[in-house]
Amino acid sequence: MNQLYVQANKSFNHGFILTESELRRFNDLIREQIKKINPEPKLEFNYFIQFQNGVVAETDKIDSVLEQENEGSKQINSLEILGKDEVENTISVEFFNKDSDNIQSDYSIKYKIRSTDRDWVFVTSSQLEERIQKIKRSNFSLKGSKSTSRLFTLIIPLIVTLVLMFTTLGSVTKRDDYLPEIKTMYEQGKIKNTDELIFLLEEAKNRQISELNILDIFYYPGIILIGLVLLLMAMYLYTWKLYPLYNFCWGDYLEAFKKKETARKTFNTVVIIGLVVSVLGGVIANLFNISI
Repeated sequence: MNQLYVQANKSFNHGFILTESELRRFNDLIREQIKKINPEPKLEFNYFIQFQNGVVAETDKIDSVLEQENEGSKQINSLEILGKDEVENTISVEFFNKDSDNIQSDYSIKYKIRSTDRDWVFVTSSQLEERIQKIKRSNFSLKGSKSTSRLFTLIIPLIVTLVLMFTTLGSVTKRDDYLPEIKTMYEQGKIKNTDELIFLLEEAKNRQISELNILDIFYYPGIILIGLVLLLMAMYLYTWKLYPLYNFCWGDYLEAFKKKETARKTFNTVVIIGLVVSVLGGVIANLFNISI
């Protein structure tokens, strides 16, 4: 009788920080789970690596993976751990650096489990997800794997600014400073009929529009536009330089990652302290003015 195989697949899009210790924990989890369904398995492990320069390597030793330089053209862009026994109980976990131009993937992490034991597949799936959550890095980033996503983040402030400009123009052109004077003339009988009233209203309105300074329309929206663009640029540089999403933290890359994390935490501390000082300074200044 043919056996019925059950398979579980799931993918994730969030970032990750995969360290040497966490990689070994994934390895141990695969080993332990297969032993639960097959106490004396002929266990086989394979590791598939793709580097920044496009080279693909395969090994059956985890230490060989961890001995890689993992920097520059030899930086690891993707890694798959595959464990299976002689009866095709299989567990596979894949990790991808989606920021790399050499990686064409819609997800950053994916696992696949296959066996004839449905309960074992469900339990293993749950344990893998718990382990994946421990290496999760939130996708706080303006980076996008496609140029359209980056363009979209720049279009937003432009749209907001255009709306503000039209709003400002509308508010400026609808000022009613000329109405009191015309109302007084009407009450004093200086305006003889409705046609004359309409003519004076239109003349005053056109005169006011012609005297508008172009800066009245673009000054504040321009400031907002510049501020938004500068903010987006700062956030983009921050996430690009100091907040890498997909990290294989061993080899030479480990030191580079630690430096980025230290710089990011220092930057965060400086910004937070600066905001607190600014708020406290404003409160104290207001209290001082009130007391005077």
